[in-house]
Amino acid sequence: MTYFWRFMGWLILYSFIYFLVLDFMGIGPGKEKIQLSIVIFLISFPIWWVTWKKFDTAFGPKPPRDLGNGKKEYSFALRKPAMTYYLMVLKLFLLVMGANGIITLSHHEGGWRTFYIWNFIILYIYAIPFFIFKFLKLKKGLSARLVMDDASISLNVHADNVVSLSRSTLDTIQVEEPGPGMLIESAGARLYIGGKDAKGSSFFLSGVEDVYKKLQEGAGSITKVESIKNAMKQKGFKPAV
Repeated sequence: MTYFWRFMGWLILYSFIYFLVLDFMGIGPGKEKIQLSIVIFLISFPIWWVTWKKFDTAFGPKPPRDLGNGKKEYSFALRKPAMTYYLMVLKLFLLVMGANGIITLSHHEGGWRTFYIWNFIILYIYAIPFFIFKFLKLKKGLSARLVMDDASISLNVHADNVVSLSRSTLDTIQVEEPGPGMLIESAGARLYIGGKDAKGSSFFLSGVEDVYKKLQEGAGSITKVESIKNAMKQKGFKPAV
């Protein structure tokens, strides 16, 4: 499935470049020469590869960092980076095409003018909120860090502490396997972290197995659940990352 989303990411990027080049040259789709089509086709691959690799590197898993004195820092990674890359490029494509229809409105008459106006309105009502929401979520996940030592486990986002749990007062850990996905509770505070196979969030924690192993030592009780997503829903809890 990953290869399918990579292909879709390239296909949308290719379509994006194709329409931008033709629009810039004032050529209608399907009216370009075959040589131009081949050039656009060929340049789409390196552009896709560079942008995809940068995206994948930024949101891929990273090894835990030793901060000294028994303290470790863990980062978060996207569970499905190829699909997210495709969705972001698709929404960017829709936004540009919608704007292009309005910019070139004087070139159209009658029903086509109405079509481009409504097309712009619908695309922007749909794509802008999604794009902004997704961008902020990705930015948040990229800056999130889990810090754990012998005394506590904390989640920091943009260098601000979101939640901090004392390891000596851990009440329960609800666990979904494989993953694992964990809902950790301590003195009324809750924290969700999960591995790549856990479906509680679009992000997973790099090194979650190591964290799970250490947390078992001081947990009051560990409960296995079929779905960590349902367990969080029952408690009305949403993951911070």
